Amino acid sequence: MNKVLVILLVMLSVKVSYAQQWTLKDSGTGLIQDNGSDKAPKIIERGNRWNMKHLEENGAMEGKYRGSQLFASWIQGPETKEFTDGKGNPVWLFRYSVSNPEGYVLKSDTSRFQQSGYAFFSLKEETHADGVWKVEWFLVNRQTLSEILIATNIFESVTTTSGKKNTFNLKAVP
Repeated sequence: MNKVLVILLVMLSVKVSYAQQWTLKDSGTGLIQDNGSDKAPKIIERGNRWNMKHLEENGAMEGKYRGSQLFASWIQGPETKEFTDGKGNPVWLFRYSVSNPEGYVLKSDTSRFQQSGYAFFSLKEETHADGVWKVEWFLVNRQTLSEILIATNIFESVTTTSGKKNTFNLKAVP
């Protein structure tokens, strides 16, 4: 009985040690430059108020804004080599959900982080909808498929470029 208890405790401590190896370093929404899957993207401009219609019309959703800038939401954790299992596979994966101002929620599939520890995606769906957008990032355990909410980014899309600030309320999504 003691032997079974010791083995169980060792297994639980291994799972806990994996969880302690992933730490949120950064998250945001803005303009980035993709440097490839093994290098961190360069954050050009971050913010919480964007004219997404302007960005879409000028190629930001395809990575062509001001040359090669992409309008994206991102998250950064440790390099993937820091959270692998005994077989060299990343223990932690990610997924995200995007809530647009019209109430639609897009949920991504589970994916791997880049080797640099980054994950990002371009906001292409209904990009010109004005209002409050919410991006939620989830850490997913590869073995158990359990999820943990690790970051939330909120930004406002406006079609005017004036300095006038709009007031808005964010409704909780159940």
